[in-house]
Order: sequence, then structure tokens, then C-alpha cells
Amino acid sequence: VSPKCAVTMASSVKDLVSTLNPGQKQKYETNYAELLLKIAGTDSLAVSFFREKAGKSFMIYHPNLAYLARDYGLEEIAVENDGKEPSPSRLKELIDLAKEDNLKIIMVQREYDTRNARAIADETGSRVVVIDPLSADWYSSTTGIIRTLKESFAENL
Repeated sequence: VSPKCAVTMASSVKDLVSTLNPGQKQKYETNYAELLLKIAGTDSLAVSFFREKAGKSFMIYHPNLAYLARDYGLEEIAVENDGKEPSPSRLKELIDLAKEDNLKIIMVQREYDTRNARAIADETGSRVVVIDPLSADWYSSTTGIIRTLKESFAENL
């Protein structure tokens, strides 16, 4: 989901498909250049939204935004730990963290159960937002997640 990582992945894919199908290399180079512009725009959006939010935390059910958090100076708090649902004591810790950090949004990937996130939200006055970082539409999904994070931080004032 991180635009900074997307550049590396896009380059690797372009190189691979160019090697597999050298006759289409110019097409791949052109498409790659267009994709880099979209990625750069997404990176600029993230930089502008998170420039003054270094160290801010957000909560997500499954720890899937670690690279995005790392690349923009944010802290990801995962509800799930090592693929397991939180124990009652961990749930209490998460509720306390959400209250302490005044978190207003808890993100959950589309394919996960929202029950534990809703339990935290109910106790903290937060709301659950379903995201889709595995969407085939990387651009829309990633910009949507970045906008959700911006909204979350705006609500944390």
C-alpha cells in the first residue's frame, strides 16, 4: 500500500515482463512511466497529509499498513497479533490505547471479521471503517486509505 514500496514493485514487474516478452518492452516502459506519475501523485498526497503527523498512531485489525506507517512516520497499532484474535486482556489494552491516543477510526480489511474492532469502537466512541488494500485498483484503494488516515488524524484534534 505504500507508494514508496510501489515504485520498487512496479520496477521489478516491468523488468520481469520486459525480459519475458522483449518485443513489448517499449509498451511496458511507457506504461511504467505513466504508473510512476500516479505513484508520485499518491506519494505527494501522503506527504502533504502526514507531514506534520509524525508519530501519530492509527488502529487496524490486521497489521497490513506497516510499510505505509514506516514510510510516513506513523505508528500502526494492530488488533490482531500473530494471526490471532486479541485476548480479553489485549482487548482492554487496545481500548485503553485507543482512548489514550483519542483514536476515532479503527480500520478493518474487507475480508476480516469486524467484531473485535466494533467492540473497541463501542467502548471508545470510535467508528469502524472497512478498507480494501488488496483491491485490484491500487490507486483508488491506496488514496482511499490515505484519506481515511487523514480523516482519522483530523478527528483526533
